[in-house]
Amino acid sequence: MNSLQCQITAEQLKAVYKQLPSIVSAAVGAVILTYILKDVSSPGLLSAWLGMVFLNCIAAGILYLHYINHRKEGLTHPHWRVYFTVFTFCTGIIWGVIGILFYSTIVEIKLLIVVWIWAMGAGMTTLLVAYQPAFYAMIIPLFLPLTASLAIDDDIFYHSLAAATFAWMLSLMYFYYNNHKTFLDAITLKFINTELVADLARKNQEAENANLAKSQFLAAASHDLRQPLHAQCLFLAELDQYVDSPAGRRILGGLESSVYAMRKLLNAILDLSSLEAGTTTPSKHVFPISTVFTHLKSDFETLAEEKGIALRICECSLLINTDPVLLERILRNLISNAIRYTREGKVLIGCRRHTHSVSIQILDTGIGIPKDKQKDIFVPFIQLGNPERDREKGLGLGLSIVKRTSELLEHMLIFKSTQGKGTTVSLDVPLADTIPNDIRKTRLEDNAVDLVGKRILIIDDDTDVRTAIFGLLRSWECIPLVFPDISSALEHIGKESEDIDIILSDFNLPGNFNGIQAIEMLRAQCESTTPAALITGNISVNKLREAEGAGLSTIHKPVLASELRSHISKLAGYERCNS
Repeated sequence: MNSLQCQITAEQLKAVYKQLPSIVSAAVGAVILTYILKDVSSPGLLSAWLGMVFLNCIAAGILYLHYINHRKEGLTHPHWRVYFTVFTFCTGIIWGVIGILFYSTIVEIKLLIVVWIWAMGAGMTTLLVAYQPAFYAMIIPLFLPLTASLAIDDDIFYHSLAAATFAWMLSLMYFYYNNHKTFLDAITLKFINTELVADLARKNQEAENANLAKSQFLAAASHDLRQPLHAQCLFLAELDQYVDSPAGRRILGGLESSVYAMRKLLNAILDLSSLEAGTTTPSKHVFPISTVFTHLKSDFETLAEEKGIALRICECSLLINTDPVLLERILRNLISNAIRYTREGKVLIGCRRHTHSVSIQILDTGIGIPKDKQKDIFVPFIQLGNPERDREKGLGLGLSIVKRTSELLEHMLIFKSTQGKGTTVSLDVPLADTIPNDIRKTRLEDNAVDLVGKRILIIDDDTDVRTAIFGLLRSWECIPLVFPDISSALEHIGKESEDIDIILSDFNLPGNFNGIQAIEMLRAQCESTTPAALITGNISVNKLREAEGAGLSTIHKPVLASELRSHISKLAGYERCNS
């Protein structure tokens, strides 16, 4: 017997053993029947039969107490089935013999016994519905003696009544079969559902463990893969100043192109994996859409000019309620795609206001997408116009990231494209219900700032990164102060009297410190609000928000030298504005 069948049998026995106290009512019925028959039957015979009924009740009590004392152990042992089946068989015989012992020549007594047996049989269909062997052990000895007595009676009427009694027994069996099947199906379904719930709980736990493992892998991959690539970018930027021969420049250009493609692929894969793992949690708040547009304009204008197409971003003063980091990620991918697939003409970014939302629209005059291929563009690594997998045409992950991020933010994304004419993408973003008091237009323009002589303090625990950034900053005629941890940086500042112009710190630092804490400690030591930024390989949106909450900008590893210089120039610009 398998585990499920054992559980079902145990539940059946549990149901019938709970009915044992109802036998007491049978004793009351026996007393009433004895009283009715006292004038037509032998007193000795009645007393003996009544004694058997009381002994049967005592046996029921003992059996019930045995069940109460051992029910926690379960009823899977075969002896529980044997006990109850034997008990019900004996009960059936005790009550069935009244059809022989007390069968009288008096018509009323005969009919009373017939009605009594029929009623008891009907009651057993409900009382013993849980366990089929017990029902048959009870019903057969209950009906057969009476059926035999009626069948051998001299009056032909009782022959018909015998047939009716036998037919009644068969109908009760049929009725019982259906009821028992329904009961059995119910408890079977109960245990199957219990197993399914337990299995689902196990599967959920396995999924959570897998998700946690994936998150841990992403965190490790984000840091461990970006670190060497970051150092490689910086080394190549420094090497650029020492390579003059045409052949050397050609090789260096190939290296830079390969590193740039690797950087894009790594960023895209980790972004997509983070979305699929569910480790990206939106943090929505109210902000002016113009701040995102300003970032996008400064980052994409040069790319559009190099391709010879017009990039126009319409001004918009609306306040929206969404996650600015994730919204900018969506728009960056869409604008990058629009510029990449527009050979001539323009790319237009604008807003269309609705009652409770604003549609941010990106329109291009590019190659468009065939109608039958428009669903395929959201599948990772699918590129309709790049069967040769030319990395200059992208990686095929941008729109997958766009789709998953828009679903995460619950923003409706609509694509309309006509092959040969262009594409329009609309993203519906909720408008702000109220205007917070703390909204300020404080973003500074990216001005060209002279970095010569700037004292830049860097904290990074990776030796290659420290070496690379030291050489690159020195080639820009900065004064780099590079340290592996916060304690050595604080010790240096304590000995030196000269001010620090800019602080750049990795987010993950040795010990129990992170980059935010390190910058706070360095500023306290310098007794100034020195411009600072975090350089990190951590892609967690929560970490980005933590940095944003501390008022720090974030530079993502691996960073190109031009991007690093731009960030440092902005920080130097802040310093100049605050001085």
